[in-house]
Amino acid sequence: MHHDSGAMRSYLPMVWAAAVAAGCGGSQSPAALDTGAIAALDRNSSPQITPQGAAAAVYESKAAEARRIPPLDEPLRAGLVEALQRAAGSRGVSVLADERLDEAMSDLARALRPEEQPRSDAVEFLLGYHGIIEPYPQLLVVSVPEQEYDQAVQELLDAAELPPAAKTVTVGVGIDRSLSLHTIVVAIQAKHLDLQPVQRAQESGARLMLQGRLLGSFSRPKLYVTSPAGQPSERPLNTNGVDFKAAVSCAQGDGRYQVEVFGSDPSGPRVLANFPVFCGVTPPDSVDGRAGYETEYSTSDAAEAALFASVNAARATAGLAPVEPDPALAEVARAHSQDMFDNDFFAHISPTTGRPIDRTYKAGLRVPRLLENIGTAGSAEEVHAGLMRSPGHRAAILDPRVKYVGIGVVVPEPGKPFRIIATELFR
Repeated sequence: MHHDSGAMRSYLPMVWAAAVAAGCGGSQSPAALDTGAIAALDRNSSPQITPQGAAAAVYESKAAEARRIPPLDEPLRAGLVEALQRAAGSRGVSVLADERLDEAMSDLARALRPEEQPRSDAVEFLLGYHGIIEPYPQLLVVSVPEQEYDQAVQELLDAAELPPAAKTVTVGVGIDRSLSLHTIVVAIQAKHLDLQPVQRAQESGARLMLQGRLLGSFSRPKLYVTSPAGQPSERPLNTNGVDFKAAVSCAQGDGRYQVEVFGSDPSGPRVLANFPVFCGVTPPDSVDGRAGYETEYSTSDAAEAALFASVNAARATAGLAPVEPDPALAEVARAHSQDMFDNDFFAHISPTTGRPIDRTYKAGLRVPRLLENIGTAGSAEEVHAGLMRSPGHRAAILDPRVKYVGIGVVVPEPGKPFRIIATELFR
């Protein structure tokens, strides 16, 4: 593209979390919160997101077979999907067109305005509405006039990255032609979990059984649930390391229960599914707020301060004592964020520095408990919001046993697409 409104926007998966056993103390006042430098949210898009199609009644972990939107009847969609299938074939990866993901991305394309980044809560609402259990996908967004479609397709394909370690990948393409610049959204989502169908709406006090199997190199499943009151907890499950069964009860009252399944591979723990179940209430058919936001450049210090303030605000809301900043832990966190930024990966286990506990030991820190969250987004607010919507990450932020936190953020140089990489270490 040769004009500003046609710039490519690429978005990586939002967040991962880990809890590992193994710091020393120290405190230092964080930099003053520079709210003016953080991303300006809620501008230039509709105040409510209302999907056009009917809501899914059931969550499915596989691409649906019935074609409500024939994804290959749209030439642009067909070109993107078929090109990705050709690229993946040499790697032995199966790429499937998923009309549920088409519908979700079409809703997102209609709600976004040019130059906006998608809000993660908007994306996650649309995924759940259409019955998709997988977490935040890789998103590629471009706004172009119709005469530049061929170039747009090539730029989208150049920017697309097939998820590592995935044997099956689903693709969804959304297109909105209501403005002179057409918005095209491509979602690429790895399939690392087979889950038996789950009803989105449950009766009051219901007890539902989750039954699934981790795929590929993933093992050691874990289950977290956030109750309607906002309290996250790890739930017991029966597992042989790959297959699992777990009961989730609606006993904590009517409302939304956020359900999350983790698995681990050589790069560490990863969210494989994250979806809401509605007990005794009707699932929403729209969500207030805007689909996108425009980013503004922020410094690392300002983003770290914003995350620190957000963590303690969340703890205060939950009735917990604030955490204190730990400068030594922050240096470890900063180094890991820089490692991910420099070496183009996003994981708890680094090819060069190992596990979180390895990094703290190398820094001379000895801690009885260490919790790590990592996140990436176009603003500190978006990183924190994504972490809090994930029961496992939320559990680390709201752990009553932790007393200190080290936060390290890396930002790109001014003039480059703005996307921060953040690491939070709690002890």
